[in-house]
Amino acid sequence: MQNILVIRKQAIGDVLMTTPFLEVLRREYPQAKIIYLTNEWSKIAIENNPFINDLIIYKNNEFFNFFKFWQNPFKKIYHILAMRRKKFDALFVLQSPSVFWGLFGIFIGARTRVGLSVGKPDFLTDRILIKRRSSPLQKYVYDSKHKIEWNLKLLKVLGVKNLDNNGEFLSISKKNKEIVEKFWQVNSLANKIVLSIAPGGGTNPNMRQYCKRWPRDYWVKFLQGLNYVNNLAVALIGGKSDKEILDFLKKKIQDKVNYKIIDTAGQFSLAESAEIIKRSKLFIGTDGGPMHLANCVKTPMVVIFGPTDPSVYGPYQIKAEIIDKKLPCKYCYKEECWHLLCMRKVGVEEVLTKVQKIILQT
Repeated sequence: MQNILVIRKQAIGDVLMTTPFLEVLRREYPQAKIIYLTNEWSKIAIENNPFINDLIIYKNNEFFNFFKFWQNPFKKIYHILAMRRKKFDALFVLQSPSVFWGLFGIFIGARTRVGLSVGKPDFLTDRILIKRRSSPLQKYVYDSKHKIEWNLKLLKVLGVKNLDNNGEFLSISKKNKEIVEKFWQVNSLANKIVLSIAPGGGTNPNMRQYCKRWPRDYWVKFLQGLNYVNNLAVALIGGKSDKEILDFLKKKIQDKVNYKIIDTAGQFSLAESAEIIKRSKLFIGTDGGPMHLANCVKTPMVVIFGPTDPSVYGPYQIKAEIIDKKLPCKYCYKEECWHLLCMRKVGVEEVLTKVQKIILQT
């Protein structure tokens, strides 16, 4: 295979979970031209990745809503013809199963089309079968196997035997490191025990899954509970969409903690946030983009899971303390929940104990 197209859109974490696949793909086909297709929102997770040759970016879902052909049909035809000119030998679909992707592969002329499937007709040449489930947000049964492993299985069906990889990856440039070094110096963090904490997350352009968040009043008590740690500093990690919750926390804990709290929301790039987490002793958060950044840089973590399954979406190949309450309604993948028991059952003292355990061990 000389020209390979890999497709994955959606959230930043979803894209980062494809990087082990890309590592193995590059090792197996060192001379191939590998192009990655994603959406505008997630491109920052894959930019400058050494395992790919090029990126194709589509804004929002202008191209992915292909079945709505009557919306800009000429533009869609133009895109298809442009893709055909690239003469792809193979298409790897790292999306959830859809008849569309197999058809798309045929339209662009890819002879080999590989992806997940719920069964024929899927217009794929090679597939991994997966079962449907009833949840509106998580429509498929992943059998408690990590999404990274499902991605790697797509290579296995083509005969790739060595699936060893180094886990999730994000490119961090020299300039990114210099910016964070300056931040470290300005805030006198060199001799501090720095914890990176991400209270927000769960948002992207197509989803507002606030059920993933630990209640904000729990975060207030947790931050106050860290007063026992000597020589501590906390970096609050998040994007612009997390500013509201971080402002709330800063207001609530003002003058109630004896350590330095630094709000980084929206002030750093994705790679720079990853570098901040890398320099930290520990990451604490929930299922979301910052957790995947911690995974990329191999920082130990304490992660609170609620509506999503940690065996499918959680830390991969890294030391982590996962808090996951087993309830009858677990892994519902809902965006909203009136009781949120899966998160409210996670006590502040339980999280503090996990944090203390890792701080003492590292």
